[in-house]
Amino acid sequence: MRPSDLELTRRLPIFADLAPALVDQLTHGAFVQSLPRGTVLCVQGETPEFLHVILAGRVALMGQEASRAETVVDFFESGDALIAPAVMLEQPYLMSARVVRDSRVLFVSAAHVRRMMKLEPDFTYAMAMQLARYWRRLVRQIKQLKLHSSTERLAAFLVAQSGEDRGAATLELPEDRKVVAQRLGMTPESLSRAFASLRKLGVGGRGRRVTIADLGRLREFCRYDDLV
Repeated sequence: MRPSDLELTRRLPIFADLAPALVDQLTHGAFVQSLPRGTVLCVQGETPEFLHVILAGRVALMGQEASRAETVVDFFESGDALIAPAVMLEQPYLMSARVVRDSRVLFVSAAHVRRMMKLEPDFTYAMAMQLARYWRRLVRQIKQLKLHSSTERLAAFLVAQSGEDRGAATLELPEDRKVVAQRLGMTPESLSRAFASLRKLGVGGRGRRVTIADLGRLREFCRYDDLV
């Protein structure tokens, strides 16, 4: 690992509260790769050989079934550890992971991760906290799918992407509209209809660029829940 990669690794949420010497132990034998868009990090059904931690970039988790096209389940970004439960349980991946924005990824031996979790309570706690954050994010997504219409889900997604509470906003979607539709559990056609429905609330734009006239109004429409 380059010194700059090690320094960045120490600042990631999963490692930030650990002693530097422990981080050095955890990353012993680890390596970092620069991966272009389209690289497949892991495949659904495989048994993990590494824990992948994103240092920079963006990775999509993809689910698939026989006879059905794969779909985006979620996006992971800098600081996220990919599909850690499969690594911890030594069980097959339930999803695949594909780089959707050029990334630098830390590869840590899965066996080393499990060994260190048995030996180092601080690291075990850090992994538990990481999983707890992912669990809450998953629950939020399930609530949106169960309780909100497709138009409300899109509105909530735009509010979250804006990072603001009130006023006007201009933002760029993290991916093209087809991929965003998959992430929100819609077809591209349903997403187009949802965007059309939001015009009366001041949502416009083309392609990945979206304009919002009044975030407060959009938040009220989708009953935006700030709990994370």
